[in-house]
Amino acid sequence: MKKSTYIYTVLCVIAIVISIVNCKDEDLLESGLQTDMKDFSLQEAKNFFQTQAHANLTLSRSLDNKRNKTVSPGDFVPNWDAAVSSTNNGLACYDIPITPTYHFKAIYVDERNGKPSAGKVNVYQKLVIVKDVKSNRMDQYILTLIPSKLYDSRNGAQTCNNFINCADKGGFYRSSIIFLCIFTSYSSYKYF
Repeated sequence: MKKSTYIYTVLCVIAIVISIVNCKDEDLLESGLQTDMKDFSLQEAKNFFQTQAHANLTLSRSLDNKRNKTVSPGDFVPNWDAAVSSTNNGLACYDIPITPTYHFKAIYVDERNGKPSAGKVNVYQKLVIVKDVKSNRMDQYILTLIPSKLYDSRNGAQTCNNFINCADKGGFYRSSIIFLCIFTSYSSYKYF
């Protein structure tokens, strides 16, 4: 009798621990995404973008230049009304959807039953403006997301909305990210 009581007690404790670990408080998670942007307004981000654009006399790097081998969106229009704010470790950020001149697809290679197969996924882009709230230094870049085949098939056009630069990455894994600095030829690559 004692042995079965002991076993049931251990099983109940394990079930309670598993339940506690797997429980999520959706309200807590959502409030974590709500950020206090008192140090960085959307108007400040917009002014920074417009000042940089005016100083460089162009809205983006053009693909007409044969030396430019990047995935530049060409001329683009930011959708300021759909901007998403986030903060992390002293950085304040706005993710702004864009309407680009150019759209891209990426080619991937898979192996099925020992035979290679190729396919393509959509490439998604948005404008990101970041401010270091301690130093007041600001920068902007085009964030290019190249999702895995599975992520693209599940999320499609929501890919840019799911990936928040200074917050949740929306399950974006086994995928590539390219950061293109606007008005320069600098770019950076990251694989998740």
